[in-house]
Amino acid sequence: MLERRDSEITDLKRRVANMVMVGKISHVDHKNARYRVQSGNIVSDWIPDTQARAGKTRSYEGRDVGEQVIVLSTSGDLSQGMIIGSIHTDANQAAD
Repeated sequence: MLERRDSEITDLKRRVANMVMVGKISHVDHKNARYRVQSGNIVSDWIPDTQARAGKTRSYEGRDVGEQVIVLSTSGDLSQGMIIGSIHTDANQAAD
C-alpha cells in the first residue's frame, strides 16, 4: 500500500513539474504546424502552438529551430502540451 502511494506521489510530482516547460524548438513541421521542443534531455512529441486566429479566419506565424518557447500541458503529460509563447533571448532579441 505504501509503495503504491509513493508511486502515485512520484507521478503527481512529475506531472506538476511538466505542466509548464521552457525549452527550445528542436524540430519544425510547418506543413502540419507542429513542433518538437527540447528542455535539457527531454524532447517533446510533436505538439501544436497557439495562434492569434484558428477558426473561420486563420493565421499562422511559424516558429524557428532554436527559438525559446513556453509549453503548457494542463495534465502534466507533455505529449498533450501546446506552445503558448516565445521568449526573447540574447540570440533572438526583440524587434526594434
